Parts: sequence; C-alpha cells; structure tokens
Amino acid sequence: MLLDLVNAFVIGILVSAPVGAATLFISYFTLKRQWVQVGSLALGVSVADGVIALMASLGAKVVEQWVPAPSPHMYGVIGVLLICFALYLWHKPPQHSVAQKKQRPFFAFISGFSLTILNPLTAGALVVLFSLFNLSFHGGALHHGLLILSLFLGSCTWWCFLAASIFFMTQKNPHNLEKINRALAIIVLVLALYALTKGMAPFFF
Repeated sequence: MLLDLVNAFVIGILVSAPVGAATLFISYFTLKRQWVQVGSLALGVSVADGVIALMASLGAKVVEQWVPAPSPHMYGVIGVLLICFALYLWHKPPQHSVAQKKQRPFFAFISGFSLTILNPLTAGALVVLFSLFNLSFHGGALHHGLLILSLFLGSCTWWCFLAASIFFMTQKNPHNLEKINRALAIIVLVLALYALTKGMAPFFF
C-alpha cells in the first residue's frame, strides 16, 4: 500500500513535468509575481491530472480483468516509446512566448484544467506510467482515493518546485526552460532503460 502511494506520488510529478503550455504560463505568472494566478493554474492542472488518473485507473481496473500481466515484450515496447519521447524532449526547443494579458484566478484555474484535460498525451502517459510502476488498482474505494490523492499531491509538488525555482532565478533567461526540458529527457531516458532492462531480464536470468 505504501509503495503504491509513493509510486502514485512520483507519477504525479512525472506526468506534470514535461514543458508545455501550462509550464509556460506558470513561468510567466511567477516572473510577474502573480502568485494567485500561479496557485490557481497549478491547482487546475493538478485537479485535471487527478480526474484523468481516476478515469485511467478505472479503465485499467477493467482491463486487468481481461488482460494478463505485462509481458517482457510489452516492457520492451514501453522502453522504446519512452526513448523516443526522451529524444523529442531533448531536441525540441520550448516556445518562449505566452499571453501577456493578466488572467483572473478563476480563468487561470480553467486554463490549467482545460490545457490538461484536453491533452490526449496526458492520459496515454498515465497509462504507460501505471504499467511501468505496476500500480495496483485491486483495492476498494479508500485505496483508490488515496492513490488519486497521492498523485494529486505529486502534481502540486512539481508546480510548487517549478515556481520556487523560477522565483530564485536572478534574471529571465530563455534557456532555463530548455534546461528543464533536457533534465526531464534524462529522467524519461532512465525510465526507458529501466523498462528495457525489465523486459530483457527474463531472457538472461
């Protein structure tokens, strides 16, 4: 149970970390010291992550009744996909332009929620991470709720970390987002190697 909660927390961080529109807006609001907007947008993204995770977990719970445990070949496919994603993050330069109009907190929340809930890659990433971390969905409603809460807290932790990191930057440097992107690419690459190792292990041991 504790391991599942830790895994869900880590998944919450990983699914939020890729540099995208939400990160750009968080960065902009932080640089402008618009803290209410930062919190509202981060909350919107985290709530959307929780909603998608709930739907994905319910779907995974149904699928688990019909599909056997992940095979070595599946881990190999996951590893290759993660390597492709890592290369994409490493080589794709993030965009540095965001809207200059000040948003009200409610609209910042809606923006964060919409940017996440309408992104099909978020659900796909969650399903892959659920499989990679062997997250269990066999518990009852309390177990389910704690997993979603842990994932939500992981997502919030990432946004707090990002805002704090940007706050302590002494000047606005457009290369900082690129550094975040490449750091994430390294993390994804490590996960890819883990998946490939897990997939190849049965053939050598």
